Amino acid sequence: MSKKKGLSGEEKRHRMLELFHQKKDVFVLKELEKMGPKEKGIVMQSVKDVVQSLVSDDLVETDKIGSSTYFWSFPSKAINTKMQRKKDLMQKMKDLSRKSLELDSELKKVEMSADEMEARDMALKELHSLENKRNELKARLEALKDCDPQQTLQLKSDCEVSKEAVNRWTDNVFQVKSWCKQKFSIEDSELNKQFNIPEDFDYPE
Repeated sequence: MSKKKGLSGEEKRHRMLELFHQKKDVFVLKELEKMGPKEKGIVMQSVKDVVQSLVSDDLVETDKIGSSTYFWSFPSKAINTKMQRKKDLMQKMKDLSRKSLELDSELKKVEMSADEMEARDMALKELHSLENKRNELKARLEALKDCDPQQTLQLKSDCEVSKEAVNRWTDNVFQVKSWCKQKFSIEDSELNKQFNIPEDFDYPE
């Protein structure tokens, strides 16, 4: 013959609360420890813990008068408590949903900013590369100014092409700086400092 399965914690809570609502009276713990096993099948050793868990959830009220502690719970109290708990849970769900949307929005802003920062880094890197190339061409032109005129003309042409490219990327950098200043209300000097842009940064002469 199989052993009878004991009550789960939630079943004990349900039965104990049912006992309070059926009796509609006030009890001390010893009375509940006698009624629990007899009327609801709750073992006496667990009655105290079950009652305390109901008190913790505001489903059972308690008060100490003299040397005795009394417990009670009426159906109307339980209904109101459950309705309030449901209302609180629904509000928490709304708050969590709102917070989730806010975090999602902030995450998208961060991702957008990361893309913009990457574009800015690429623009500055390309600009520095073009400036280095232009400076190299100028140095070569200076070294060869007394040499073959045809080669000198070619170098001058290369310098002009490089200069135009540098000017285009300089435009890009100024546009990025302008956008950052408008969006983040940041001073020009602070922007230069953060992005390692020289204070005398300008179009090449």
